[in-house]
Amino acid sequence: MANSTNTSTFPIQPEHADPEPDAIAIIKRSEGITTITMNRPKKRNAIDIPTAKKLYSAFLDFEADASQKICVLHGNGGTFSSGFDLTQLATWHGELPNMAQHSSITRGHFEPGCRCSMEEQSGCRKL
Repeated sequence: MANSTNTSTFPIQPEHADPEPDAIAIIKRSEGITTITMNRPKKRNAIDIPTAKKLYSAFLDFEADASQKICVLHGNGGTFSSGFDLTQLATWHGELPNMAQHSSITRGHFEPGCRCSMEEQSGCRKL
């Protein structure tokens, strides 16, 4: 399923474009298993805009790779994710984004491979 989310419309200040280049780690195994690790344990793996963009890219890459059949998403440091990084809101100037416009960030990125374990598997293209 093609995803048309345009992440370039997310507010982000250029001087803080990517403060954590290692926030996401991706491991692909020859057995067809991709592991995506959120690596922000000091923030309880809260998802800021740079991390959301990296997750988005990682899921698109997983879906495009026919050799990978299973995607495991987990958080480093004992916490899966505390959700959106609210401290980032304090750095935004001007109008906040319309999150409904970007609702695929929360569900669309899990289609179809990663969301298979959350929903009925019969409709999953990766199976």
